[in-house]
Amino acid sequence: MYNFTLIKLTFFLIVGILLGFYIEISPQYLIGSGVLIFLLFIISFLQAKKNFLQNPIFGISTFVMFFYIGFLTSYSQLPKNNPDHFINHFETETNDSSPIMIAEVLEVLKPGMYQDRYILKVIKLNSNYVEGKLLLNVSKDSLAPKLKVGQRIAALREFEDIKGSLNPYSFDYSRYMETLGVYKQLNNSNDQLETLAASTISLRAYAGKLRDKIIVNLKKQNFSTDELAVIQALLLGQRQELSSEIQQNYAAAGVIHILAVSGYMLGLFYSC
Repeated sequence: MYNFTLIKLTFFLIVGILLGFYIEISPQYLIGSGVLIFLLFIISFLQAKKNFLQNPIFGISTFVMFFYIGFLTSYSQLPKNNPDHFINHFETETNDSSPIMIAEVLEVLKPGMYQDRYILKVIKLNSNYVEGKLLLNVSKDSLAPKLKVGQRIAALREFEDIKGSLNPYSFDYSRYMETLGVYKQLNNSNDQLETLAASTISLRAYAGKLRDKIIVNLKKQNFSTDELAVIQALLLGQRQELSSEIQQNYAAAGVIHILAVSGYMLGLFYSC
């Protein structure tokens, strides 16, 4: 007979993670309940070691412990529960001052009709070192260079809420960004941004440069625009160049998930 204990533990962990995003609880109650759950787990474990037969209290306490771990994990990731998150710093500023932000480009998103879009990792806000992700919208300028992954920038501007869906049952972009840990946005033009000369070379920045080099070499081949876009999506995870028509065709064929396959997964396939 199969043992489904691992599946049960995973279930309680997932339930805890999901509820942690929606249930409000004070930190005092959270810490207090965690201590009680941990003590119950230890006591039931010691009792279970003495008994020959299975102790149901130990099983229940284990499930509760996994639920609590999942709940605590997601609860602690919410910006309002993280004192180092930047939204807990700039909201204390007066309305007459705009925070000076230093951030690093984490990801280049698919551009809109009038704006280039990026996800930033906020590093510093005024004199405070902070955490958190931010959506940056930059007005398109054919003369200005695009930002690269790993670049550090400085900006002076007020943050804004990401606009949600205006129509019922339509795609809620703000909710989607929240799932990525992005809760605020910044709208700027290129002349309002300053690229810092002291940008650090991180592993992410090196990977971004390597990816750009591969894309340059791919463009030297005789691929059509659509072929190149699909190759970039499959091999490099770059889906910015995919047209709406290609995505709709893949969705209609029921294989849209293929475009989400990463280069790592393809490497595993090739190695088999």
